[in-house]
Amino acid sequence: MNNELNEQEQVLAAVAQVREQWGGVISAVVAASAGNADAARQLDPFLDDMARQKEWGGLAAALRQILAGERNPLKLFQDLEDVDVLILSDILRALGVDPRLLPALPGEEGADDDDGGDMLSLEEFLQMVVEACQPGAPAELKAQMLQATQGMAFQAGAPPELNALGSVLNRMLTGERNPDLAALPPQLAEVVRAMLKEIKPSILLA
Repeated sequence: MNNELNEQEQVLAAVAQVREQWGGVISAVVAASAGNADAARQLDPFLDDMARQKEWGGLAAALRQILAGERNPLKLFQDLEDVDVLILSDILRALGVDPRLLPALPGEEGADDDDGGDMLSLEEFLQMVVEACQPGAPAELKAQMLQATQGMAFQAGAPPELNALGSVLNRMLTGERNPDLAALPPQLAEVVRAMLKEIKPSILLA
């Protein structure tokens, strides 16, 4: 038990150290993404230097994607190390991305059990799609779900049925209410039909 606690403490200390070391970069990216021209100018040469270093090239590319407006974790986190994911997750949280769309970070897997901070389950993800499809849904939620479902649809190496589900959900978010479900397994197709029933009454009343 003591060994487990010591390991957890070491991981949490490492996470805190990364946040301390990268805090300035995180703040600068958030500021630049919000339109701060000075922060953007300061970041440009720094990211160029990062890109020339093999171990930081992937993170530099992901940071530039965020500065260009990308908010989809599925796209940003591909093939990155835990440290990179920690940095990017902190930035995305600060930019308003729903924490449930972000992965549990090293040392934090059980830290948010009481406030719903765990990685989103498929059921919760699908419910968020339903919420985003309703009239009056927050624009930020709809934008996040559009990006997330697009990433699901084109995620390399994912099971074909997951790609197909992402494509169907993305079309629903753009307003389609009779999507072709032929590529989905029967069980998933039935789940989508149930989702459509939840959405249609609100659409008709809008």
